[in-house]
Parts: sequence; C-alpha cells; structure tokens
Amino acid sequence: QVPGMDLGAVRKSARTSFSSACQSEKTFFCATGTMKSIGCVYFWKYKTDGWLGNEWHCTADSYGCDYLLEVLTRITCSDVPMKVEIVLTPVNQSVLDIPEYNSPFENMQVLRFLYSPAASSFYEWSIAENGSTAEITLGKAMLNEWQRAVDDVKNGQSGYSIGLHEDYTVSFWTFEKSNQV
Repeated sequence: QVPGMDLGAVRKSARTSFSSACQSEKTFFCATGTMKSIGCVYFWKYKTDGWLGNEWHCTADSYGCDYLLEVLTRITCSDVPMKVEIVLTPVNQSVLDIPEYNSPFENMQVLRFLYSPAASSFYEWSIAENGSTAEITLGKAMLNEWQRAVDDVKNGQSGYSIGLHEDYTVSFWTFEKSNQV
C-alpha cells in the first residue's frame, strides 16, 4: 500500500468512473492508454531447461480482480478495436508460492489487451511476448473467458487454464488473503 493512499477511496473512485462503461464514457478506452492498476495484478511465465512454450500465469489480489473485471467489462462494451495496457505488479516469492512451482521465471511489467469486436475475430486468441510486455490479442469469446476466470479467482476458485491450445494458455491462481496488501 502506498503511504497516505486510501485504497478504499481509490477503488470507489475507479468504480464510479467505470460505472457507465457501456454508455457515454466509451471514449476512455477508444484511444491507446497505459493505466496503473488498482490493487495488484501479476502475470508471469516459468522457464525450465529453456522455455516451456507460452504457458502463462496470472493472479491478482481482491482489488486487482475488481480492477481487471472493470477493465474487461469496458472492453466488452466497445464496438471499436481497442488496445489497453495495464501496468503490472512485480512477481515476488509469495506469488510464486501460489502454484507451488519453484523455478526461474520471467516477470512481465505490462499486460496489453488488443481487442477486435468484429465478428470475424470472435474466436481470436494469441499471446506474444514483446520485451517485458505480454500482448494478448483476443476476440469476444476469449474476452468472456477472461472475465469468467478473473471472477473465479476473486471468488477463490483457481488452478485451471484458459486458451485455445496448449502453447497459448493462461493459468489462473487464487491470491491467498494472507498475501494481500
């Protein structure tokens, strides 16, 4: 927590600013933007004897889950292509202990969503690494899967993956209350 910062007020402010997601505030995400997440959102992948494909891992604390759900809702409401970047929290040992896999890892600093609402992009799904940025291109079907997965993490369900095939999966893990800020 940042000294002097009331996370409850920040959270309430964010909820208020996102509340009319599908109405007049669509322009918020129509332009490219980088946003500092409220709460903690983590995204990483492990490496063992070289890279094991593109198998990614994601978790967030309660505030981070709320924030991700708000962002994903805004994206879902868009009728224009969008690019949204979220600044991530650096992974630490307490996060790595969640899936109980002790191996070197690569920490991502930014999670970038590239969304296309076009019908031809409905099932689009890919994950690419661009330096310290994880870039996820997705259509409506996988966006809905992301929302479900983040909601499940928020409600204590985890340990499963989403993706269209083995090399482009994201495993979601519940962030234990004892680890939350």
